[in-house]
Amino acid sequence: MGKVYACVGRYASTPYTIKKSCIHVYCVEELCYYIRNNAYFMDDDFFDNDLYLWLEEECNLPTLAKNLRAKARIDKRIECTARFLLESVHYCSEEEIVETETLLQTNRNMSGKKKLKLRADYFLSAGKTALAMQTYEDLLVRLDVTKDARLVAAVYHNLGVIYAKMFLFSEAADYFEKAYDLDGDKKHQICLLAAKRMSLSDDGYLKAVSKMEDAFESSNILEGMLEEGLSDMKQSDEYLRLKGMSQLGEQGDQEEYTRSLNQQLTYFKDNYRGQLEH
Repeated sequence: MGKVYACVGRYASTPYTIKKSCIHVYCVEELCYYIRNNAYFMDDDFFDNDLYLWLEEECNLPTLAKNLRAKARIDKRIECTARFLLESVHYCSEEEIVETETLLQTNRNMSGKKKLKLRADYFLSAGKTALAMQTYEDLLVRLDVTKDARLVAAVYHNLGVIYAKMFLFSEAADYFEKAYDLDGDKKHQICLLAAKRMSLSDDGYLKAVSKMEDAFESSNILEGMLEEGLSDMKQSDEYLRLKGMSQLGEQGDQEEYTRSLNQQLTYFKDNYRGQLEH
């Protein structure tokens, strides 16, 4: 069973938007949760007057806001202000607070490029596809391929993932190929072959693989992954629903088939749009 937190202040009618991640929080506990789980890419300017005003006016926590301002004036390091907040709200154990402080300290010594990469990775993992793409592209402008080859390769790979999520497999293949050319990591090549398999005919795919001198091992790994994925897919609820729809069509129940088809298409559309939202 998870922890139960006593609510401090009130639930805001207007959320606070954490600017660099576009996340909305509605109470001080949600703010603490965000800090605890995203300390690895927060910057020293996280605590600002807008946040203090929100705590004061929306969460009805004027004393906490006043004390946070005073704490930040004495020591501008983010880990000090974060500790004070987490202690005041009684959100974390001492061990968890120390861990959060350590992450914030480590983050301060991290280069701006790596921070931006972490932010983009966060957007991608959270399904904020458009924000992830924009952040990766901003990062590429800052990177020097001769000095940051592995980081550039990682960015290319994740851009390939984004394009694949949008079913733009040809563009995805181009990014995976760029990543593989930079650092030779087999995971890039496997993704490259997967994207080509999705964008080419069977003959076209076989010709593409035959032209890649070192693709035999990766192609075998991919085929094994596809077989395993196909087996898992046939056990999924979504596959069983689609199979049931097909059977309705074969049985001639056109009205029920059309209704089920429209429901499934609506689900696919909503899911796809959700990936593209900021």
